[in-house]
Amino acid sequence: KFISAEGAVEVADADELYKQKKYKEALTEYQRVLASNQELYQIHEKIGLCYYRLKDYDNAIKGFKLMIEKEPKAKISLVNLCAISFEQGNLEEGMKYLSQLGEENIKDHTIFYNIGIILFNKNKMDMAIDYLKKSVNLNPTYIKGYYQLAMAYMNKGDIESAKENLKKIVKLDP
Repeated sequence: KFISAEGAVEVADADELYKQKKYKEALTEYQRVLASNQELYQIHEKIGLCYYRLKDYDNAIKGFKLMIEKEPKAKISLVNLCAISFEQGNLEEGMKYLSQLGEENIKDHTIFYNIGIILFNKNKMDMAIDYLKKSVNLNPTYIKGYYQLAMAYMNKGDIESAKENLKKIVKLDP
């Protein structure tokens, strides 16, 4: 899409504010740019990120959904929609975005960890174990992941696997 030189400068200014963690100011700038240049739908993702950082999840979701309406495989928006859904305990919604994204595209171990915790809380131990394993595979030093994995194995009655994971914790942090 065509963007004027002035619009490009405004986006760069907003990006700089975001990098400085001035999320409210960045949000205002992104909204201003979008108001004068509606075809720049990619700004919805940046707006969603600002709202996410400000913990305004409803508006973050709106921004990310507007982005994936235009680009169904928008990785950043899908990752964030997935994360928000899991943080809010909405397993079904999170799994929908995870499927759309593709697990192979997830590089943040906490997404798999959050899925594992939700499944654990829903007493789906085999599935919880699968996702907790994915979490520690992405981050082999993630103590919380090993702990939850041990708890899931204990709930399942697999004491040996629980012990293995607890030993990993001790090895990581004696």
